[in-house]
Amino acid sequence: MGDTVKQKKRWFLMAELAVLVCVFCIWLTTLVASNLDVAEVAVIKVIVEGNPNNADAHELSVNRYLESSDYQEAAEAHKQVIRAKTTSNASAHLMPGDADCDGDRPEGASESYNTAKRANPDSFEDHDNLAAAYIWLDRWEDAIEFLEEVTRIVADESDSHLSLGDARYDANYPQEAIDRYNAVIRLDPDCFDAHLALGDVYYGLGRYTEAVECFQEAVRIIPDSAWAWIYLGLAYSDCGRYEDAVEVYRQVIILRPDLLGLNLLLGEAYFKIGHYDEAIASFEKVVDAEPDRAQAHYNLAEVYLTIGNKTLALEEYEVLKTLDEELADALWALLQD
Repeated sequence: MGDTVKQKKRWFLMAELAVLVCVFCIWLTTLVASNLDVAEVAVIKVIVEGNPNNADAHELSVNRYLESSDYQEAAEAHKQVIRAKTTSNASAHLMPGDADCDGDRPEGASESYNTAKRANPDSFEDHDNLAAAYIWLDRWEDAIEFLEEVTRIVADESDSHLSLGDARYDANYPQEAIDRYNAVIRLDPDCFDAHLALGDVYYGLGRYTEAVECFQEAVRIIPDSAWAWIYLGLAYSDCGRYEDAVEVYRQVIILRPDLLGLNLLLGEAYFKIGHYDEAIASFEKVVDAEPDRAQAHYNLAEVYLTIGNKTLALEEYEVLKTLDEELADALWALLQD
């Protein structure tokens, strides 16, 4: 018995010693690697200082900076590679542009991509990258110019038309955006993003019937997209098709029961078609889950007033005064009628 205990103790001591040895080896390896990295960087620095036109040394610096996620330094180092090689190769200018993008420096990215574009005027990638940099800078007119070049170079590429549509919409050119999204749909009739984006433009213009058609296509393509169903429900409501909106919202609540605000939309649609009990039940679900949701209290009061229960409406008013003065004032005006 005693010998067995001693053997077990020896075994545990050996196991602990093995673990310590492994930890030490890992630490030593990391230390050595770190020191080698430092040494290599120091050597590269000496070489570059001695010969600023040594492109190979600058390329080593690029790799080291990228490995350490130092994108700004990587971009600068790659620009030195380009200067040392005095190259007009477009692809050489893409790397510093990409590094500037990764380092959140859109101005530097646009400069590099512009240089790449000049070197290769018919490069799809150069124009696309440059447009992305301008979008990042909120320079929509410039972005549109280069995205149009992209669609010229690759006319049958649906993604380029989609990006141009997005840029035109963000630059407040809705009709031009519609044209681009329709171009995408002609190229790819089942492009979910194009139907959804086109419906969004129509909805923003108050063209709800056309928006409904687009959102119907979107939910056909991806039936489990909750947001496409929500947009369809909103478009139905604004078309006055409240029964259809009720069915849509009920469907979305099954898909996304976590989106509590859907019960507000459902309750409002029920209210519009005179289903007051269902409207009250929908609004009460919101109040039960979030007692401070002012809009739900307002909506409940509105239903109570409609069915002639001013007492319950006044109770909601008292709650609303503590939550939202503006909504409370609006409700008080209703109570005076």
